[in-house]
This record gives sequence, structure tokens and C-alpha cells, in this order.
Amino acid sequence: MTDNSKKSKVEGQRTADDLLLEQFFQAARSEQLPDDGFTHRVMTRVAAADPMSASRLSWLWTAACIVVALIVFTLMGGWNIVMAGIVSVLTTMPTTSTQLIHLMTCGAILTALVVAELVRRERLTLS
Repeated sequence: MTDNSKKSKVEGQRTADDLLLEQFFQAARSEQLPDDGFTHRVMTRVAAADPMSASRLSWLWTAACIVVALIVFTLMGGWNIVMAGIVSVLTTMPTTSTQLIHLMTCGAILTALVVAELVRRERLTLS
């Protein structure tokens, strides 16, 4: 018999385990536990929680990680590698002042798009 056929036969029937569990928990159904104001205290704390503090903490954590990444990048000589790559690209292709302006414009547009996306994500997080 496959597992699916076993399941279909058992789904409509109550097993002995089900009956034992039901008998075991029967007494607990009518038992009431004292609340002693616990529910009220929890609901008061939930209502008083500041959702802005979580987003601020998230923003600070992100900023701290970026700063640490930049420090590690700098200590490992990442800027030298980036500059060598830029110099290599600019020296191997024929560049005119117009091509350089286009390259800088593309870089500025991409930077603006990244900043706009980060601001949009931050606004979504805050709302």
C-alpha cells in the first residue's frame, strides 16, 4: 500500500491514538487558568511599542555595516584596485572629452538611481 492510500483510509477514521489523546485532554478543556492581569500587561506593552525604534535600529545597523565594509575595503587596498581598473579602461580605449563626459554622466545617473532606490526602500521600511 502506498502512503497516499494509507492516508485516504485513515483520514475518515479516528484512530485509537486520537481517542486516547481526546480522553487525556478532556479534563483540561474545562479548566480555567488564572490570568492575573497578564493579558492586559502584554497588550499594554504591544500598544506602547514604538515601530519607529525598530526601523531606526535597522537603519543604524545598515549604516554601521556599510562603514565597516568601507574600512575593510580601504585597509585591503580596494581603492587602488578600483583606480587601476579605471585607469586601465580610460587608457586602453580611445577617449575624447565627449566620451569622458558621457562616461561621467552615466556614472552620475547610476549613482542617482542607487540613492533614489535606497531612499525609497527606507521610506517603505518606515511606513
